[in-house]
Amino acid sequence: MDVRRIFISAMVMIGAGALVFSGAAQTASQQKRASAVTAIRAINTAEMRFQQSSGHHASYSELVASGQFANIKTSSVLNVSAADESDAVPGYKMQLIVAGSGASYSVVLTDASNPCETAFFTDERGVIYQGQGLGCTQ
Repeated sequence: MDVRRIFISAMVMIGAGALVFSGAAQTASQQKRASAVTAIRAINTAEMRFQQSSGHHASYSELVASGQFANIKTSSVLNVSAADESDAVPGYKMQLIVAGSGASYSVVLTDASNPCETAFFTDERGVIYQGQGLGCTQ
């Protein structure tokens, strides 16, 4: 009888450990996505401010040089000292494209390690979209 109790207790503990581990993985993924959304919001805000003061939208390097991120809380989600804009958001590859006239821009954030993870998109309208590549299942 004692062996049976020990076995059942061990199985319950293993099961509980698996639940805790899977919950932690979800939380990390959710935190990563939240950071991406925070970063893209900061970029939208900086673009809006830059456009209001100069009459056109800016590249990432212009936004950084102009100090637009100084009053936006970005330190944990946006690396404004990144040499390359693609490395500006930890864990993601970023593309910020500005039309030649500066009248519009678009930002795309894709997961750097898994192309099937959620990607985020925005443009001068300020709406943030999320999506996945075709054929990707989660």
